[in-house]
Parts: sequence; structure tokens; C-alpha cells
Amino acid sequence: MIGEAVRALANPENLPALVHCHAGKDRTGLVVALVLEALGAVRAAVVADYSLTGELRPDRAAVHAPQLEGTGIRVEDVRVFWDAPPRAMESALESLDQTYGGAAGYLTAACGVTPGQIESLRRGLVEGD
Repeated sequence: MIGEAVRALANPENLPALVHCHAGKDRTGLVVALVLEALGAVRAAVVADYSLTGELRPDRAAVHAPQLEGTGIRVEDVRVFWDAPPRAMESALESLDQTYGGAAGYLTAACGVTPGQIESLRRGLVEGD
């Protein structure tokens, strides 16, 4: 899934693009963070961008509470599904650093993204080609 999304963004015919999911922090957050890191964005900016989900969409657990009523699931037990703590993204990126040498290494080794596609991302998203 991640490789497909990044390869789609690398295709200039698909730009501009919108990347989203239900909560905007897991799949979307990771795809966007990987692209930003692979293009050389500063880690602190990547983490801050991720954590904006929690700031701009506060208390999503309360919004979903009515859907959980009667299921036996307590909102407090699943609140983490809607949180976007900075440490979560920091930890994910640190793990990729240790295992793959960073986001670009992960994208190429584990997701099937080619170095040429990463360069295409750069042209389309940074250089504005």
C-alpha cells in the first residue's frame, strides 16, 4: 500500500494530489512522513506535521463515542486510535533509520519504490516540474 501510494505521487500526471484516510494519521501520516523524509525535510518538521492531526482534529474519540455505545468498547480504551502523539512518528522513523538507513532506504528496499521514482517525487513536489 505504501509503495503504491508513493509510486502514484511520483507520477507527474497524478499531481496535484490529495492523500487521506479516515483518521489522517496512520496510513496518511506515514505516507506523507516517508515522502517528506525521502525528499530531505527536517525530521522535526515531519513530526510536527504529523502531530497537527491531533491539534486540528481534537478529541476525535468523543466524536466517535456514540458509535461505540452498546458495543462493550470503552472510549478510553480506544482513544489512542485517534491520537497523533509526536513520539509515535519519531519512533517509527527511528526504527526505519535503524533498519533501512532512513525513509528512502525503506521505500526502495521494502516498498518497491525506485530511486528514479524518488527523483520524480523531488521534481514534482520540491522543484515544481
